[in-house]
Amino acid sequence: MVMRNRNDGADARRWWDDLPPRVRTRVASPETETHEQPAPDTERLFSTGELVRDLSRLALLFFVIVVANMLFLVLVLALLHT
Repeated sequence: MVMRNRNDGADARRWWDDLPPRVRTRVASPETETHEQPAPDTERLFSTGELVRDLSRLALLFFVIVVANMLFLVLVLALLHT
């Protein structure tokens, strides 16, 4: 739902008051916030072995797609040539 602009653009300095209260609290500047931010987790998402294995699978998938595209194009060229 869209809120109606109360001042119809007459006073551009009051744009902050036109925002809904939840939006104002979400985009408020850090100095107006009173709660502390939790410390980010330093736990790694992947180990080195998992990362290498996943990237290898991705590279293999790309290679298979390239080979399939090449075979398809060769087949199309063979049909067009005859």
